[in-house]
Amino acid sequence: MPLGGNSITSNTNSFTFQNAITSIAQGNIFTVGAFKTLSVNIYGTATARTVQFYAKNTNGDLIEIIGYNITTGTLATSTSGTTSETWVFDITALNQIIMNVSVVSGGNLTINGMAVS
Repeated sequence: MPLGGNSITSNTNSFTFQNAITSIAQGNIFTVGAFKTLSVNIYGTATARTVQFYAKNTNGDLIEIIGYNITTGTLATSTSGTTSETWVFDITALNQIIMNVSVVSGGNLTINGMAVS
């Protein structure tokens, strides 16, 4: 507990962008609201995949966003990994988040997120 006896609470929201897909898809769109940070888990049996990280700003413009891979320490606007990955994004002041799958083959792909305010 912080000094002074005040506790700090955060709101969280679990969200599924893609659920065991086997073909390319934009998937479900996450509405940011008051959330500030998003962690995304990408996993499945696919032997090839490409996931592009996008947001819509408050004007409705589609923009690439940079994520941080917590395992490798790399920054990127997409990933083509074949192993499970976790990415973290600053989503402050964005309107919507999209995890677009432009390549998936040889199995399925799931993308789940956890937003924190």
